[in-house]
Amino acid sequence: MKNTEITFNVSENILSSVNQNVQEFTQNMRLYFALELFAKHQLTFVQASDLANLSREDFLRELDENEIDFFSYAPSELENELEFLSL
Repeated sequence: MKNTEITFNVSENILSSVNQNVQEFTQNMRLYFALELFAKHQLTFVQASDLANLSREDFLRELDENEIDFFSYAPSELENELEFLSL
């Protein structure tokens, strides 16, 4: 799979405000964006954990710590699933 490098500038004031170095800030940006995209169903679990640069287990732990459901069903979808399982 081909990778694309994305770069952007961040003010030193921002790094100082969040008390992070460039590596910490970059890792946190990856994690927060991966969590957000997963929560919005724009990335799969595997894609999001790869974007966050975390193992599947560590990403699952982050989902729990950030109170993001691994499984997310609309009420009607859940009803359909439960009906299917009761057959």
